[in-house]
Amino acid sequence: MKKINFLKTLVLGATMLFCAGTSNAQLADGTIAPNFTLTDINGNTHTLYNYLAAGKKVVVDFSAVWCGPCWTYHNSGALENLYTQYGPTGTVNQSMQVLYIEADENSLSCLQGVNSGCTGTPQGNWTTGTPYPQILTCPAPSGNGPTVNSNFNITYFPTVYTICPDHTIYESGQLTTANHVSFANSHCAALSTNANDVKAFACTSPSGSYCVGTVNPNLTIQNYGTANLTTCTILVKLDGTTMQTVNWTGNLAMYATAVVALNPISSITNGSHTVSIELVDPNGVTDQNLANNTINKTFTVNSAGTVVNFDLYTDIYPTETTWKLTLQGSTTILLQGSGYSGGHQHYLESWCLNPGSCYTITVMDSYGDGMNNNTTATSDDGNVTIKVAGTTVATVAGNFTSTASANFCLTATGILEGDFNASINVFPNPSNGDLYITNAENSTIQIIDMLGKVVYSSSLVTNNEQLDLSNLSNGSYFARITNENNVATRNIVLAR
Repeated sequence: MKKINFLKTLVLGATMLFCAGTSNAQLADGTIAPNFTLTDINGNTHTLYNYLAAGKKVVVDFSAVWCGPCWTYHNSGALENLYTQYGPTGTVNQSMQVLYIEADENSLSCLQGVNSGCTGTPQGNWTTGTPYPQILTCPAPSGNGPTVNSNFNITYFPTVYTICPDHTIYESGQLTTANHVSFANSHCAALSTNANDVKAFACTSPSGSYCVGTVNPNLTIQNYGTANLTTCTILVKLDGTTMQTVNWTGNLAMYATAVVALNPISSITNGSHTVSIELVDPNGVTDQNLANNTINKTFTVNSAGTVVNFDLYTDIYPTETTWKLTLQGSTTILLQGSGYSGGHQHYLESWCLNPGSCYTITVMDSYGDGMNNNTTATSDDGNVTIKVAGTTVATVAGNFTSTASANFCLTATGILEGDFNASINVFPNPSNGDLYITNAENSTIQIIDMLGKVVYSSSLVTNNEQLDLSNLSNGSYFARITNENNVATRNIVLAR
């Protein structure tokens, strides 16, 4: 259980997030964890990168003394057993380290269960029987300050991270001891022993579809060798043909990363393509591990397509949100998204879709409370907005349960007129078969079933047309009304 009650959310926002001075969001899985040096309640210092350099996998529990789910997990013994079995003096091996961070800036007395000047009422004495290091984030001299909270973008309690020797971070959550070991082993590579090894760490572009034949590839490299990385060569290929060669220079310590500037690739023809980015010759010698040198990114170009702008604004629990785009009436997924880590952040994408088609955007929430923090709509809710040429053609508000959808259509020219769409009125809905449509004179209408088949079509002449759909079966349909370059779409239900 990740969610905390709304009162505690307000307490969190009023204290920790304000002190951090930034708009926080959980770190994305597979990104680089920032280093820290922190002092525990017994005066011992802990430097994250020192543990990682020793090959340790580090589990960090960001918690708060008042947090009920945190207290329940603390008392489960999962982290205690992980530390005693796999910590510095582990009975099984010494492959891991566990750190507890009280991340709501409470004092030692609050950690010990004394309710005096605490943010929220302590659940109990967190120090009793706890063998692993416990760290406070209250200001010095009693703590380390709140910087670690903002660096790790803590937005809810408990947040449990697993950090690998190569500095990559994953939100592992409230696992059992055995599952923590399994998670770390499956996500973390062994400490590298190669002297010269450069890794193609990340590349997010190109991806998806483009309406123009130009893409802007990006690249992050990582030094996976024990020797400092000072040079390497980067080959950027389009469909197997080398388009550019970049001679990178710098100075990266082991597991450090750098963003490399690459040039755009232009004059790409319509169709499917692959950009391959290959790294060679770290420090002027042959790479000792060729398995991590190349990233391939596939994409399509459709110069006749329509640019559609997608804007996902997350709520405070972004990891719960996923979405998919399908053709109306189809279950085939055209585009989809997941793995969001930034709370209250905009995630923007540009799609290139086929004009003359209708689409359904569906947003899912794994927790079942939509993209909102409360039972009613608030300004903190998440939402999805889809625009074409600056006009909003579909929205999904955050106040839903598990799933919410919206439909939109692109005309043959890709132009949508918001006034026409807004003026169309279809009623009653649900209908017993008699359906009225207003403000659609000189238009045509198609009734489309959930399989995408047109089951009824007619011309609309007057301002208030009556349709007889009594021959259609009960169920859900789409009504698509077209007037020149204008398209409006409505969901309708027949129920007799």
